[in-house]
Amino acid sequence: MHQRSSASAVTVPVMRPRDYLFYLLGSGDDPQIAVSLVAQQSWPPIQEGCYEIALLAATEEEALRACKEFLERGSSPHERHKQRQSRHNFHAIALDATWPTQRFHEVHWLCSHRASPADLQRLKGIADIIHVHYLRPAPVARPFGIRVYQWTKEQDMFDFWHALYTALDNPNLLGLDWTSYATWNPQQLIGRYVSAQAKSALQALQHLRNRVRLHQSDRAQEALLVVEGTPTLTLGEYAQIVGSLAEVLGCEIAPVLHLTDLHEGCKMKLLMFSPQ
Repeated sequence: MHQRSSASAVTVPVMRPRDYLFYLLGSGDDPQIAVSLVAQQSWPPIQEGCYEIALLAATEEEALRACKEFLERGSSPHERHKQRQSRHNFHAIALDATWPTQRFHEVHWLCSHRASPADLQRLKGIADIIHVHYLRPAPVARPFGIRVYQWTKEQDMFDFWHALYTALDNPNLLGLDWTSYATWNPQQLIGRYVSAQAKSALQALQHLRNRVRLHQSDRAQEALLVVEGTPTLTLGEYAQIVGSLAEVLGCEIAPVLHLTDLHEGCKMKLLMFSPQ
């Protein structure tokens, strides 16, 4: 008969998304080794080169305000001091001014009632990725290759894009493939926004599921999710978030993680792409 060991139980550390990625990149045979090793790792450096983004609005004042919101939305001076320098360059362009001749990686057009279809065609000549934002019903006829969004209020637009570009500046390596983001084309679909926040990731998930059911009219065909939380988010929670939202939406989700001690609780920002 074997004697029962008197040794105390070993506490198994919780696996975090960054730990798992560190393990996959070759940290050793035991994935739990990554938990301690990853704590010694700093965030990867900003990639060389800058990402050029044009923000087009009816007036220069509106365009300049949009640039500031995209870059600093909701951040206190203390938070901005602690955040890493952005590699995004934002350029304000007024609709009634001379447009620059340089080509941008992306252009966002804050489309007002003064816009015309001719202006929409001109956008294809200045950027690789074209976003058109409406605060009113989007037109039924939309040119091919343009990403269209319909927002309930302007603040939602600023919140989402600030979060997405901040995540791109601070990659977690787990989630959206940024190469596929550049080539992605939600043909004839319109992006609509819902968000939720709570003290825990699973509470925020439940709130977001409820709001999706409330606001989803047409069945979503694609979705883009930004999760802002603390580094305590576990792989199990991450998998539950993606799987649960995919179930209620009925489509695959491209998730983006931004985990930092600067966040309080968990915020989820979702773009659902569907027909009208």
